[in-house]
Amino acid sequence: MKRSEAPDIERLLKSVKLKPARLGLREKVLKRAGQYREEAAWTTPLLRWCLGGCAAVLLIVFVADGRISGAQRDRLTALAGRG
Repeated sequence: MKRSEAPDIERLLKSVKLKPARLGLREKVLKRAGQYREEAAWTTPLLRWCLGGCAAVLLIVFVADGRISGAQRDRLTALAGRG
């Protein structure tokens, strides 16, 4: 769409006669939007806790793996008589 066409479209949209909204529609929509926001909000803290927990578990696994592999390397070195 060209830039010169935009004002024409806006003028056309403003000239359209809109059907009036039913009484209470705005309140109904805003109430449902608030409910949806409250229902969706619980996932964010839960997701953060899960991600933090997974990061902690991965850190523990990596540290344990490093210690266990180091201990095994030392044992194999001692058995091979190189240490």
